[in-house]
Amino acid sequence: KQWYQRRVRGVVALQNPDRIDGFGRAISGFGKCVWLLSDHIELLYRIGVLQSASGITPAAKWSKISNWLWLLGYLGSIGLYARQLKIIKNKIKLRTYYDGSEIPLDSSVQKDQDCNLEFLRDQYEEIKLQMLQEFIDCGIPAGGLGLIPPALGSVAGAISSFIGIYQISLSVSKNKIGS
Repeated sequence: KQWYQRRVRGVVALQNPDRIDGFGRAISGFGKCVWLLSDHIELLYRIGVLQSASGITPAAKWSKISNWLWLLGYLGSIGLYARQLKIIKNKIKLRTYYDGSEIPLDSSVQKDQDCNLEFLRDQYEEIKLQMLQEFIDCGIPAGGLGLIPPALGSVAGAISSFIGIYQISLSVSKNKIGS
């Protein structure tokens, strides 16, 4: 009976958007924060600040832990972005007719950002691009773990950098246009 109750609680937790978001943020945050800590421990072993009692440098072990946590952080972020995209897409559907034209708002409805169709579409595209970048970034720790060739992981990092530059240029151009 207890296993059933735990299972039901797990299903209920997954149906609650706040708990899903909280779980995704926890996985993403934990993976990325502890990755950074383990990456620094690996670095301290490599440069000789820390030494193993047995004389064997455990830098390779810390590198593996670091890369797995890094990958976990990216996967948590991707899950969050996928959920955000679904929520925004549903908001867009509520604001459009079947032919894609905008449903006019009643004067009683306050025109905030949540109701602004153009804002929702821009937000959708930004999150989609960020999710793509996180997905491509998964190649970096995957290359370090040997899940893919290390050269492919390096290429993924370069592509991700170009996406980041593109995002910054979009942000700068939007700010220049808006001011």
